[in-house]
Amino acid sequence: MAIKYNKNRGKESGIKTKLRVLKKGDKVRINIIGDKKTSFYKSYKGETWSKKTYVVMSKKGRSYKVDGPDGKKMYHRDNLRLTEKYDEESEKILKQRGEKMKVIRKKQKEKLDAKKIQERIQKKKIVKDIKLKKKIPKKN
Repeated sequence: MAIKYNKNRGKESGIKTKLRVLKKGDKVRINIIGDKKTSFYKSYKGETWSKKTYVVMSKKGRSYKVDGPDGKKMYHRDNLRLTEKYDEESEKILKQRGEKMKVIRKKQKEKLDAKKIQERIQKKKIVKDIKLKKKIPKKN
């Protein structure tokens, strides 16, 4: 029984990993939360992989040496995600757009605030007029 089980494990099992083999110098992100089975995994939170990218230094078997957040350490291929080089130009463009949108939103908010202030002033005037009319005694 154990022979059949162990036949499908290890390097000689014939089972191929679908992930591409990493080369020295490739940029990767490191899995922060660990296996999905052992952690409270929610993909929509975007906390699975490290924000910072790291460089692959060397390879040994299915593990790769990466100078990560905990120093130089070996990581299994499953815990590494190949990523592209950081695009600084796109970040600049997005930042500029964000700043423009902040200015536009600020102007819109100021207009709305001005309208609300005018409405409050109008309401106060109406209330004052009503109070004044009640205080004036009628002459017969």
